[in-house]
Amino acid sequence: MSVSRRILLSQYMLPKHTKHYESRQWLARLLSFDPNLSAGRKRYFGMLIMRRIQSKQVACIQAAKDGMRQYASSQCFSAVCSFNFAISLGDDSSRATLAWILMNGCEGVPKDFARARHLIQIGADKSFHDSMGVLAFYYTYIGSELFKARFRNDSAKMARLLDSLELSIEMTYEEIEQHEPLFHEKALVLASRSAANNSKYGLFVLGVLKSNDDENLEDAILGQNLIRRAAEMGLDAAQYKMGCKCYQTQFVKQDYTGALHYFYLAAAQGHLHSMVKIHLAHKYGRGIPKNSTEAEMWRKRALEGGADYWT
Repeated sequence: MSVSRRILLSQYMLPKHTKHYESRQWLARLLSFDPNLSAGRKRYFGMLIMRRIQSKQVACIQAAKDGMRQYASSQCFSAVCSFNFAISLGDDSSRATLAWILMNGCEGVPKDFARARHLIQIGADKSFHDSMGVLAFYYTYIGSELFKARFRNDSAKMARLLDSLELSIEMTYEEIEQHEPLFHEKALVLASRSAANNSKYGLFVLGVLKSNDDENLEDAILGQNLIRRAAEMGLDAAQYKMGCKCYQTQFVKQDYTGALHYFYLAAAQGHLHSMVKIHLAHKYGRGIPKNSTEAEMWRKRALEGGADYWT
């Protein structure tokens, strides 16, 4: 048996979920240079290889679609399973979505920053725009949490955050303070690149960074518009942010009905903060008549989903 045929057969026996299906395309081309195979056998092995590739691609696309459908209908745990399967088949877009879920947490799915960072780092290294947007959110969150931990003198939390960044947990407060602006700069660069390619994650993070600039009114309004675009693209955190903005009066007219609209959209995707806001709206009659039954239902749903905060 020729060398190329032995390589082909060993590769063909790999499991269907192997990520390196591109190697089979290369092996299919290799067959054309094997003088020991007849034209009929070349066509036969080529057909088997391409059939395996096509079935893998179909399964990958279907798993990613199932994950998005389940996530949109608040079946978060099922969505995580579907995204994990799609990732095992080599789907990069599912990496960003799963990392986002693990980073923010949702109904029935706890936060897991270590896994999330691993997923988005792989996608960002490939210059995948959604992954860059989620990585920008990661740096924004870490920078904010480090500042809070340093302000509260919470050494245990600072150690956990530094460890997640693979930095020395023995860093002094002065060294941590020097790192905080770097997180903001990294987030801004990544979010800008991601938003330039119309990624909802990049649009949201860039919008948050811009809208936080109280000294520049033009940037604040631009940030508001970017967050709205991300909300219209279906990002739960952006929908929640827009709902909160509707409670304010700086750039958006105070609108409790509009706020509830955004909170319900986000809650449909398992967003726990939004469930808490809906509970409070029913409890205190913000934009809707008071309804203790609905308020209790949303309170229980938020608590069962993992909410441990009330704002």
